[in-house]
Amino acid sequence: MEMAVETPVAHEDRKHTAQRIAASMFHQQPDWITFFREVLGVDGLLRKLFTTPEELATFEKTEEYAEIQMMLARLASGPLLPPTARSRRASLPSGCRRACTSRCGPRPTTARPA
Repeated sequence: MEMAVETPVAHEDRKHTAQRIAASMFHQQPDWITFFREVLGVDGLLRKLFTTPEELATFEKTEEYAEIQMMLARLASGPLLPPTARSRRASLPSGCRRACTSRCGPRPTTARPA
């Protein structure tokens, strides 16, 4: 029978895997938006490795997570992005905006009423 209990070793492995994959991507010098989306985004690497909010919150307190944040900061301090990669502003109906912001949970968002 297979045990579904997470061990500290499994968490350590995922921690190192996250840092290793993020470092590999960082060395490819993507723009910061791509790095954020692929590593820290809603469908990114960290959400796939740490599937519960508790696991993710625990990882966010580690040195490996701090290193990933430093990689992101270095990429963001690089040259300006081409106009096609910059963020866009869009008006959303209030119901859609509420649905989007509720999915963000405790994370801060910039969605404001029109």
